[in-house]
Amino acid sequence: MKKNWGDNSAKEFIQKADEFFKILKVQPLIGQVEIDDIRGFQLSPQTRILYRIRGSKIIILSFFDVRKNPKKKFR
Repeated sequence: MKKNWGDNSAKEFIQKADEFFKILKVQPLIGQVEIDDIRGFQLSPQTRILYRIRGSKIIILSFFDVRKNPKKKFR
C-alpha cells in the first residue's frame, strides 16, 4: 500500500479503517444493505467496505474501489 499510495496516504487510510472497525464492533448494522446480507460503508470518497454479519462475527468481504464497474462489486 505504501508503495502505491505513499506513506501519508497509507497511514491516513489505515487510521480511517481502524476507526471504522472500532465503530463497527459496537454498531455492526451501521452499513447500508447492499444485497441480501451484505452491507457496505463508504470509508473514503473512492473506497467502500463490504461486509456481512454471521452470528457474533463480522466478516470483511472487500475494500471496493467505487470508481470501478459496480457490477464487479459482488464477484
